[in-house]
Amino acid sequence: MKTLILPALYPGKNSGTGLLAQNLVDVLRSFQMESAVCTDADSEIRRCTLFPARAPKISLAKRLENRDGRSYEQKLYLAGALDEDYLKQDIQAIRTAIREFQPDAVLSLGREAGLIAARLENVPCWAAVHPGMLKRERIPVRYMAGLNQALSACGLEQALRILDLYSWSEKWLAFAPAGLENFGAREVFRCRGLVNIPNPKPDTNKICIFFKNPPARAGALNKILTDAFAGAPYEAMIWYEGSDADTIGNLHFSCDLRLSLLPGSIACIHDGSELLTQYCMALGIPQLVITAPDCIRTSNGLALRKYGCGLHLPADSLKMGTLYENYRALGADDAFDIRAQSLAAEYRAMPDLFRLASNLQERFH
Repeated sequence: MKTLILPALYPGKNSGTGLLAQNLVDVLRSFQMESAVCTDADSEIRRCTLFPARAPKISLAKRLENRDGRSYEQKLYLAGALDEDYLKQDIQAIRTAIREFQPDAVLSLGREAGLIAARLENVPCWAAVHPGMLKRERIPVRYMAGLNQALSACGLEQALRILDLYSWSEKWLAFAPAGLENFGAREVFRCRGLVNIPNPKPDTNKICIFFKNPPARAGALNKILTDAFAGAPYEAMIWYEGSDADTIGNLHFSCDLRLSLLPGSIACIHDGSELLTQYCMALGIPQLVITAPDCIRTSNGLALRKYGCGLHLPADSLKMGTLYENYRALGADDAFDIRAQSLAAEYRAMPDLFRLASNLQERFH
């Protein structure tokens, strides 16, 4: 059978959906199943057929627009992923991929145009979902205007919320335990997005601080981290977008994200991205999540806090004092570590991507 995989295009490099798409390609290959990915030219996905697409562009006006991070629609709108021209272009790119590749199924990993294209081409679609999509926040009309114009151009009904598109999918997919991502009574197939889960190591004398989306400007963030952790009795492994490789005492700055540093960390401070949340969850590492207004990242941070294995700090509260106080609170209470180990056990007990591939094969072969 053939599967077309559609990763979200707006997160960019070091994204969870990019890694998930590559993992799916590799797992499907092991089942002797063909796969293709429709993605942008900068993608590092390999070992499959690739079809071209373009990532959305973010206008200056959207960069300057106020954000409160309350809705999934706002996240997509400000990323340019709900612009009419972008959606029309992406829908056409995916329809072209479907017609040329002739897949039995489409897997949409946060790609709204994929749900539309799959419906237009009458191909079953399984879609990744997140609890942030279920939030019933009031949505400004402008957030959905471009999407609804694109839907009208395709002869499809208008959508009030992004969730309306996901009602078209045959199956919902989630990549976190029910303890972290709750969908109520809705039926969701859950599985681990990571294939090779590193074995947890005994705690070492280090913490990891990783920010794909820094909560402050690089210079300000560097000063806050230096003031908070310089001279501490542990090593701090630090990476953020734009950081340079350097070592200053116990502070070790890297110019790229090195996930291999996570095993054995006594804690991880990060921005709530799906990739880092999942890695820390799998390894049983307590997490301090610092988020700028963003529906998904904030939802992840609040879910970790509710579970009892982490803390959440809004970026506008980030100062040297608040950062260090929150980190000390995380490290001083063994309950965070115990709950992190419990969440890791839940995660590792979930079905894996091989089970997902098996389900696809049973359904479509």
